[in-house]
Amino acid sequence: MRNHLSILVTLGLLAAACSTSKSSPSNDAGGGKSTAPVPVASTTSASVSIAPPTAAEAALVANRPYLLRPPAQAEASKPLPLIVLLHGYGATASWFDDKTKMKESADQERFVAAIPDGTPDSKGKRFWNATDACCNFDKKDVDDAAYLRALIKDASARAPVDPKRIYIVGYDNGGFLAHRAACELSDIVAGVVSVGGAGWLDPTRCTTKGPVSILQVHGDNDQTVAYGGGRVKWMADAPEHPGARQTVADWAKRNGCGPNTSPMPSVNLDDDLAGAETIVERYNGCERGAVELWTRRAKKHQIGTGLKAMHLYTEFLLSHPKR
Repeated sequence: MRNHLSILVTLGLLAAACSTSKSSPSNDAGGGKSTAPVPVASTTSASVSIAPPTAAEAALVANRPYLLRPPAQAEASKPLPLIVLLHGYGATASWFDDKTKMKESADQERFVAAIPDGTPDSKGKRFWNATDACCNFDKKDVDDAAYLRALIKDASARAPVDPKRIYIVGYDNGGFLAHRAACELSDIVAGVVSVGGAGWLDPTRCTTKGPVSILQVHGDNDQTVAYGGGRVKWMADAPEHPGARQTVADWAKRNGCGPNTSPMPSVNLDDDLAGAETIVERYNGCERGAVELWTRRAKKHQIGTGLKAMHLYTEFLLSHPKR
């Protein structure tokens, strides 16, 4: 029997009549850049604890099972970080699990991994209902923020999860949802990594309830989700998304950071370029969570999804537990 435990969480359908409220974002953002003020969180936060899932949340997870990967030889008496991994548009949990080498990463870094699937759209491509810019093109009534909260509760009931170390890593469309989750789940999520995603163009769409650390990773030549902002490649008439710098600037305001960044040592994110090809910038004086921008030079959309990158993301996240 393999030491590494990889299970597909399957629950019997519970309370079929139960329902969960849906508050999906609407496609009402304008084409211009918003100058509205950014809502900020309170400087204090309540103690962190994860309640068990409600009957409605259990039913939600039952209808959308996910992969749960505790590290090899995990002990129930030793709480571990939980990292929820969100695939890109059109991908699947199993494909992204393999792409990111999640088995090896969870074993090496000692965390519990949860890897869900998005919902199929009319083209058969799995998507996350993240921001209005990406990627619920059919405008389906799917509340993925509520689903992630239910998933986190379920995973915390099934594995030894430390409630102060719950994180999300999202790529592409999953990176957009990581930002939405940082807004709506900031009471339980300590930090997120968005790779090739973006936040809300209208920053007032995001109001946090507690401190959350943010790492935005983006290729400077990304032509799918443009580094400088625009519309996602797959749908020319979608609302615009902010660029990578605007996304982190909005988070810097929410997190009470100063207006300036400091350069940090560059990192080697991928193996296709020799040396430390990714520029790291960190906002100064943040009161409610760290904010960093990693700019991958000479690269388009396909960046930072291998074992080396996951090590760097985990290193960032684990250094920022819930306060």
